Amino acid sequence: MGNVFLDSDRQPRFLDRQTAQRGPWSLDVSYHIASALAEPDRRANERALLSLYIDNLRALGIEPPPWDLAWLAYRRGIAHGFFMWAITQQVHVDMIEVLLRRPGTAAADLDTFELLGVGAR
Repeated sequence: MGNVFLDSDRQPRFLDRQTAQRGPWSLDVSYHIASALAEPDRRANERALLSLYIDNLRALGIEPPPWDLAWLAYRRGIAHGFFMWAITQQVHVDMIEVLLRRPGTAAADLDTFELLGVGAR
């Protein structure tokens, strides 16, 4: 996606200067997982990746949310990534199609829009 780089210690880092803002952790985590991974990879790994994120918060001395609240926040946060790709104009259309399909599929898989009260009735 172009937002991941390796630091001087060869550790992966994430940077997105286009929309720098303060917000809940779950927006960035869900955005990155749902956009960066193909659907089968996301489905197979998203719970483990979220657990790893939570474990790393704890290792850094940050009290993470309980799993059920973290999973709920992650599922809701998928909508943010879908929206961000829906309004992106400076990326080639073929890439936008992929990066809309991925979080869109995640939203369908995880009942994101229903959780937000905007799903089809």
